Amino acid sequence: MIVLPQRKVRGFIWVPRSRTSKYSIEIDGVDVTNDAIQSSFTRAIIGQESPCSLTLIDSDGRYAELYKGGEVINLKYDFAEGTTSVWKGKIEKPKKKFTETYLLELVGSHFQSELLDITVTESFSGTLSASAIYSQLLTTYLSTHTSTNVASSTNFPVVSWDNKPLWDCIVDLCNFADFDAYVDSNKDHHFFARGSITNSTDAIVWQDTLLDIISFGKDSVDIKNRVIVYGEDKSGLPIVYRTDDAVSQTANGVKELVIKDSSIKTYAAAKELGDATLASQKDSAEKGELSCLTLPSINPGEFVWITNPIQKIHGEFRVTKYTWFLPVEQMKVIVGKEETIPQAFKERKLAEQQGKKLANPFKMTDSYNFAFDDLGQIDTGLSTNVTISNGSLKIDSGSSGTMISKLVNTASNVTAVHFKVSGDFISSATYHFSTDNGDTYQQINLEEQTSITTSGTAIRVKIELNNASTLIDNFVALYR
Repeated sequence: MIVLPQRKVRGFIWVPRSRTSKYSIEIDGVDVTNDAIQSSFTRAIIGQESPCSLTLIDSDGRYAELYKGGEVINLKYDFAEGTTSVWKGKIEKPKKKFTETYLLELVGSHFQSELLDITVTESFSGTLSASAIYSQLLTTYLSTHTSTNVASSTNFPVVSWDNKPLWDCIVDLCNFADFDAYVDSNKDHHFFARGSITNSTDAIVWQDTLLDIISFGKDSVDIKNRVIVYGEDKSGLPIVYRTDDAVSQTANGVKELVIKDSSIKTYAAAKELGDATLASQKDSAEKGELSCLTLPSINPGEFVWITNPIQKIHGEFRVTKYTWFLPVEQMKVIVGKEETIPQAFKERKLAEQQGKKLANPFKMTDSYNFAFDDLGQIDTGLSTNVTISNGSLKIDSGSSGTMISKLVNTASNVTAVHFKVSGDFISSATYHFSTDNGDTYQQINLEEQTSITTSGTAIRVKIELNNASTLIDNFVALYR
């Protein structure tokens, strides 16, 4: 008896999907489906746009002045009762049109776009996980959104953001933790490990849901197989590091990237950045853009099966963006295999973030700035033995002097202050703040937030110089 060698190959039996769909388009709860002659709705992971465009027939003018912006658009679609919301957002711009009939085009954005309207000023020292930071940002800055589906992460970023859009902060957290994120129709945030969710309901299948392959293959546009890093050592002399990948250059030709970064102070740092960048960009990434029937259950960041045996396409691919087209009930889906960031590159980015200083860490709302170009902001009648020389405040003679600023009136009571100073021997001086026109002064420590014990609206600054070597070039009192 001859035993032939055997090989086991995983098989698939694709079950044709239901063709009975039901959908509706509502604006502020009113169904406009019958008047919608053309529409598109895009969803994507946070970091990419999610717009919509809806064209309504307006031959009788019923919609002409109805929408001003801010109304809620809700697309519902499923294979049952048509009650599942798959896209929800707000109208941003109504546009009237006329060709053969009167039309109204409504342009809007998914609720996800609200992340762009909020700026964040925060600093985290590595004691909170990326998921904890995510939830805290929503609680602090966007309480109308929830974090029910924010999954736990084991990454603890050291990061500082200075008036950075919440959108970009979440993209940073996704990169730090190797997670994806999106916002659903209930304004709940989903934050999950990349590659951790595979859609088991919908697939893009040859001779079933697949309509067209617009493009599919490896994209070499972003390949960089020679990286040159320029830095600068502590004495100002140049640091240069170059690294090449011969295999990629043979296959794709030489594709060069030059990085100039004055914060790179050692050859080791230049080598680390160069090697990490080369590792992440030397190979092409497989990407695809496909046209298919609607897949109502997919979400951004999920992996979906795609199969086309004729062109040897068979695998799971990460959905980064997709667009519904109605009433034709088709979709354009953009997918790509997961692109990982080398650990050294991530650590480099974390170090860069850690080194950043916030310009306004305590979120003050106003400032009183001194450039010391002249005596214009100094109350010379109250100040003693100080002068301005070469753009700096200094003692006129002897070893002590006092500067008192001119009165500035604020619109509301000042309750907190933060002093920032630049110059020489600035720690030898003492700094004071008054909110009652100088009747009482409170001593302020530099670079700290100080609560004002007696709030008021009539502010003055007092600086006592106690060293003839002290030069104050610039001073600001940030307050709220």
